[in-house]
Amino acid sequence: SEAQGVFENCRIFNNNGPNVMIYNAADPLLINCDLYESRKNGVWIYDYGRGKFQACNIYANSYPNVGLASNGNARFENCQIHDGRGVCVWSKDGGLGRFLSCDIYQSGNEEPNIQTETGGNPTFEQCTIRDSSGCGIWCADKGEGHFIACEIARGAGPNVSILTEGNPLFEKCRIHSGEKNGVWVRHGGLGKFVACDIYENARINVAVNLSGNPKFELCNV
Repeated sequence: SEAQGVFENCRIFNNNGPNVMIYNAADPLLINCDLYESRKNGVWIYDYGRGKFQACNIYANSYPNVGLASNGNARFENCQIHDGRGVCVWSKDGGLGRFLSCDIYQSGNEEPNIQTETGGNPTFEQCTIRDSSGCGIWCADKGEGHFIACEIARGAGPNVSILTEGNPLFEKCRIHSGEKNGVWVRHGGLGKFVACDIYENARINVAVNLSGNPKFELCNV
């Protein structure tokens, strides 16, 4: 239907369903909005839904703060996505999305800050992904993701965990100061790292085992 709409300086909170749900090619604009304490997602985008979120604060939702599926493809710029009760950003079943200069932090219940699976393939550019209660980034079951010039730091689990044909691409990222491994690739995980700095993680900066098969080019480890 390509519905649109502009929401500026709004508080959208405490709903039984997602605070914002976008589908069927709808394309709204949200500016400086607070989206919090939904009993489901803060934002749920699917079925070719789009949308642009600028300087929004998305937090403390019961399901992932941001969920993307079935060609959902929103754009998030300068947003804070944090203090999830589980995953902060979840992309599955062909979910897309682009995150520019966002701060993504403090997932809950030992879940990752970012999780991609079953063909989810969002892009994160110049984002900070930090202080997760589990992994910083978890890519599994053919989940992908493109991470460009991001800082990935201080995860309680591995900063980056890749398994079961997960295949993300990291370019010019800094992956550091994790409480466990910096990067852990296992159980058939793939992934490519280009010109990344991986350092000062508490266990192993890069661990590969159990048929993991990543590729590293021009990295400092």
